[in-house]
Amino acid sequence: MWVGLEELLAILSDRSRSSGVMAPLAPSSIRWDGSWSLDEPTAPTEEGPGPESGGLSPAAAAARRIADCSAVAAALLLGLCGRAPISKADARALASVNAGVLPVGFDAVIDALLQGDVPRAIAAHRLAAAAGSPASAGIASETLVGSRKANGRPTSNEDAVVWTARGTRALLVVCDGITGTGEGSGYRAAHAAVEAAASAWQATGDLDALRAAADQAATSAGGGATLVAVDFDAGLGSASILSLGDSSAWLVRANGEVTTAFRLSPIQTVHAALLVNDPHALGFESVLTHFLGGAAGQPYTGEIGTRPGDLLVVCSDGTDVDDSVESFASALSRIATEVRGAGRPVGPATAVELVIRAERVSGFDNATAAVVSFTG
Repeated sequence: MWVGLEELLAILSDRSRSSGVMAPLAPSSIRWDGSWSLDEPTAPTEEGPGPESGGLSPAAAAARRIADCSAVAAALLLGLCGRAPISKADARALASVNAGVLPVGFDAVIDALLQGDVPRAIAAHRLAAAAGSPASAGIASETLVGSRKANGRPTSNEDAVVWTARGTRALLVVCDGITGTGEGSGYRAAHAAVEAAASAWQATGDLDALRAAADQAATSAGGGATLVAVDFDAGLGSASILSLGDSSAWLVRANGEVTTAFRLSPIQTVHAALLVNDPHALGFESVLTHFLGGAAGQPYTGEIGTRPGDLLVVCSDGTDVDDSVESFASALSRIATEVRGAGRPVGPATAVELVIRAERVSGFDNATAAVVSFTG
């Protein structure tokens, strides 16, 4: 279904170029039976001026294109997530909470479709499918306490980052401590976890050994923390990801015309688990189902190919926040494009701009961004 998606997008693209009067698609119009097809709805001829006799006006054609694309997005979500979305916000949330479980790039394709942008959806699908290739890599990170969380204590920033190397491979780890009662256990757990993670990986080169050591360290520190660990070999064009909780990993990839961002790790919270089946789920957004220091037994693991020009971005949940006009994925794509266009150091500048944006959008939480930039 996913591999053959471009077939469906090509049909949708042809339909969007037609000025003829056709009723908008419904999710039930889209069918998969080994290949994609559309059941074309019909509609009476629209009265009034249009681009040609009996055709749609430009405004009506644009509205139909968005409706058609949204129907395709809903059909994809129903087919791959098990339920249809009730709104565009619900569609984006479903794609996000299931990241890592769904094919890489699914969230970017859904976002493009919801905007009625078929060419961007096609580009996102192709970019996600591109194989890894050799590159060199650099790592940079930035962190902010968050103005609304700052309390003057040295333990107020509960995010912790570490990176190290082992032969041709490198490791990046981000942990976000669970605040708890505010007595500093989150800070202690996160910082103990990243140190233990780096030591275990240096000794074994194994992400599961890293997870076990980090879990024990967080428990011994009397707290809990999220975990994202990325083990990558830039020369081979490959990366392995292990995550627990709601910190996130992203891949930013461009083709010269389109820059898009894919979420690589799922959201492991009570709210996310409820949202999979219930579009009206409320609350528990910050209650983790998987975390170091008590619930680390079932991490998410995944593999991704990396290429020259890619950015692999790891964030605490205080960074990957949406605002009223721009999703985090859109902001990440925009920032990466702007940084490159300005000739700034891509990795460090992207990390800086991401945490500054987090402060402007929210400031209620620590914000950390670590960026691996791959170059040819």
